[in-house]
Amino acid sequence: VECRFGAETVTGLQLGSNNIQGTPGFISIFQLLPNLSTLNLSRNPLAGFNFNGIENSASLSELDLDATGISSIVGIGLSPSLTHISLRNNRISGFPQEIFQMKTLKTLLMSNNQLDGRIPTTFDLLPNLQTLILSSNSLSGVLDGIDFPSSLRILDLSQNLLSNSIPVTFLRGIPTSASLDIDLSGNFLSGNVPGELSRFSQMDLYLQDNRITSIDSELCSKEDWNGNDVRKYGCSGILCPIGHFANG
Repeated sequence: VECRFGAETVTGLQLGSNNIQGTPGFISIFQLLPNLSTLNLSRNPLAGFNFNGIENSASLSELDLDATGISSIVGIGLSPSLTHISLRNNRISGFPQEIFQMKTLKTLLMSNNQLDGRIPTTFDLLPNLQTLILSSNSLSGVLDGIDFPSSLRILDLSQNLLSNSIPVTFLRGIPTSASLDIDLSGNFLSGNVPGELSRFSQMDLYLQDNRITSIDSELCSKEDWNGNDVRKYGCSGILCPIGHFANG
């Protein structure tokens, strides 16, 4: 339990791994704790979570429901203030469209769920999003046409079912001065890695375990990419040639 210094008010609840069961909800929590800013119920065997009343939780900025087994987040889009949502290792399917209502969101962690269907193209509707982790799901489709906000810095789409080539417009709208961490490994991406990505001076780009056949030579001189591996190994610092692999 976290309290505000000098005031009799609770601002944080860290209740992870406490064997909490049932379907807790915001109405009961925030009637008792109206100034709560952080709520962690991760690793509890919940039957669900009731988001009714979240629109009244003006102080809540961080919510952690990792590994609770929940399958629905209906109602979460009404949150006026959430910046960090962690929903990893659950049973959420499709892609919850009301996520795109959350204009304050900076971090969305949804790896290891049951997300499926075509990957959404409108992440730019989240103007403050900095970190997007959707790895280890079953999202399909192509990268062409996906718009990300200019604020994005970390993107993990690894271990999904994405296909076709990386388009020349990938990551359009993001400042070239941004330092990026992009993981597209473990998909079905093919073709050439376009030289247009060279507009970024600082990037860690992970592409292994795809069907990519070539890398534009312009990328092989990006010495500051991939932790300086490109400076040491050239194109192999981005992706090993077909039939080769990196030690360790």
